[in-house]
Amino acid sequence: MEEGKGARDAFVHFLNTPLDQLLVHGVEVEEGGEEEPRRRVLQLFRTALEQVPAYRRFIEDQGVADPSAASSSWDVFIKACPLINKSNYLHKYPLHQRCLNGDC
Repeated sequence: MEEGKGARDAFVHFLNTPLDQLLVHGVEVEEGGEEEPRRRVLQLFRTALEQVPAYRRFIEDQGVADPSAASSSWDVFIKACPLINKSNYLHKYPLHQRCLNGDC
């Protein structure tokens, strides 16, 4: 297998798949049921805060006063969390800091 092909294929899949499908992959959600994907996003947010050094710093730098409160409910999360883009995250923090536990 060509080096990096698996990662490239996964990235292309991520880019071409609607977010709602990515969030419910492998999870049984009743039609119209939104709680499971939202719960998974909140859990991912908590994990990123705990295990991704750049994300934790990004949240602090963006002025999110109480990240644990932001992960308490979907409505609070949507209002409190800033969007990531190239200039405020990808270009600002080195790659190793954007990986789980700062280790790529």
